Amino acid sequence: HDGPWARDSYGFSSTHQWLANRGYAVMSVNFRGSTGFGEAFLNAGNREWGGRMQEDLLDAVQWAVTNGIAQADRVAIVGQGFGGYAALAGLAFAPDQFRCAASYGAPANLTALVENSPASARDAWYLRVGDVRTAEGRSALRARSPLQRAGQITRPLLLAMGARDSAATRGEFDMIAQSLRARRASWSARCWPAPT
Repeated sequence: HDGPWARDSYGFSSTHQWLANRGYAVMSVNFRGSTGFGEAFLNAGNREWGGRMQEDLLDAVQWAVTNGIAQADRVAIVGQGFGGYAALAGLAFAPDQFRCAASYGAPANLTALVENSPASARDAWYLRVGDVRTAEGRSALRARSPLQRAGQITRPLLLAMGARDSAATRGEFDMIAQSLRARRASWSARCWPAPT
């Protein structure tokens, strides 16, 4: 799910229904850092983008495979916003774990994401994502930025963003696409609505 300071709740989801209608089993994961499960669970996601939050998603995949819900070689990861980041990170950090990914409006460069966050909320971003004011913090953010590991993406990837998307930038997506194109990896990029 997006956020990550949000949660998936039981109920109708048009995206889940659309995928299920086409034969896919759909699983939504409330990874650490999701809201609605107490302060300790929320705070367990602090500075864990691409870290323990990503491990929660991989654990969920393993659970689905172990319980016969999914086939290990046929798992896709799809998301928007933070979920799109998790999809990019899935292909960049665990390239053999997923068959493909779709990433919508996802930040690919965590340093830029934090630096461009609203000044009024920047302290929260320093706490929850990472502190760009220190060399250690900048290094950690670079290490967990899919843009820095685009060369490790070997699986098919759909990149999509809105023309006015605030978290993702066209430049970041273009750099990932160029890396994939140079290696002849399978990818697709879309920007809606088309800029004029």
